[in-house]
Amino acid sequence: MAKTLFLGDSLTAVYEKSAKYILDEKIKTEYVSGSGLINKNKKDWIAFVNNSDLREFDNVIISLGTNDFVQYGPEEWRKYYSLVFQLIAEIQNKNPLATIIWISPPHLKNPLHERYLMHTRHIIKHSAILLNIHYLDINQPHILGTQWQSVIHNETVRTDDGIHITRKGGVRVIREAVKILNGQD
Repeated sequence: MAKTLFLGDSLTAVYEKSAKYILDEKIKTEYVSGSGLINKNKKDWIAFVNNSDLREFDNVIISLGTNDFVQYGPEEWRKYYSLVFQLIAEIQNKNPLATIIWISPPHLKNPLHERYLMHTRHIIKHSAILLNIHYLDINQPHILGTQWQSVIHNETVRTDDGIHITRKGGVRVIREAVKILNGQD
């Protein structure tokens, strides 16, 4: 039986519940609401991975970035690239055989936050490609939509706060993650 570790911000809680509904796997979750890679006050994710034994996990699914508003500019981008690279490299160092999936931050209802999050998403996606891990872009028409919207195909997928994802939205995301884990991406 495969073992999966979910780690990240508050969206991780929804993904965990959806995964327990869909996957027949042993799941462990580590999440802290409001956390990210930039603000280490809530949780230092690189230190967490550095101090964890990840050898027992077949899969590591990351949901970070939604709280990381990367401003425009080369210095800010370099810093965030460095943090993303450190986290992924540390996971790969701890368990070179684990399948790693980074779930993209969803679109946000707040236009200012969404503008900053575009940079964050780009850096995470580009880093995933460079480091040969899976990047799950949940901002696709069949998952959560190409812009913030609460309902897709008559299913409420987002919460009214403009940030979080409903259980049905989480199921859509985890179904796509399962495709990756099954080699169908």
